[in-house]
Amino acid sequence: MGRNKTDRPVASGSGGSCSGRTQKHPNASLAEPLAEHSQRYNDILSAVLDINTIFEPKIDTLRIDMGHLREDHNMLKEQVEATETTVCIMRPSMADATSHIKALQNEVSQLRQHAEDQEGQFRHNNIRMVGLPERKEVPSKDRYPKHSCKMLNKIMGPDICLDALNYILGVTHRTPQRKATSKVLDLALILAKSRLAKRWKSSATPPATGWLSDLRARILAEQRLKWLTCVAAPI
Repeated sequence: MGRNKTDRPVASGSGGSCSGRTQKHPNASLAEPLAEHSQRYNDILSAVLDINTIFEPKIDTLRIDMGHLREDHNMLKEQVEATETTVCIMRPSMADATSHIKALQNEVSQLRQHAEDQEGQFRHNNIRMVGLPERKEVPSKDRYPKHSCKMLNKIMGPDICLDALNYILGVTHRTPQRKATSKVLDLALILAKSRLAKRWKSSATPPATGWLSDLRARILAEQRLKWLTCVAAPI
């Protein structure tokens, strides 16, 4: 009765419940994330290997193409250097050829001028021979041979006569001419008819009538017009 409550004996199995529990490893919580990261790493590595397998042949092909391009570049570089060397060698001869071409051009210009002078001299002689004026101005009856003006005045009248003579003078001097007017063609036609009438008067054959007369007149008119336009051409 006199025992203290604190003196109760402690049972030996009082701590058995604690000692029977399983204790976890301190790194057990990191095992699952490591396994997950390892799986991801393996997947990435496998994808990289697949990509490398796909692109490695293409990379090898590109490397070969780059090698060919490098060889072509070196070849072209050598050709450019050879061309530059050739140009440097030929530059003096090119300068000589240029100066020679200029000299030939000057000579051609002189020859052309001489030919024009000779043509002008021939035309001048022909103009003097047929009695046409030597100027390019609008002519008057006084500048033409009197017998020509008298004949044309008598046949055509003064106005048409001057028009025809202006046309002849322009063709003679190589000046730009307008299209031949009907008066000029009529002049040639009337001259041809006049000559034809004279021939018929001197011959015993009666003059033709109708379309045959017109045909003969037109043929002679064309011949007369051709003579008028070419009479002062250079010989």
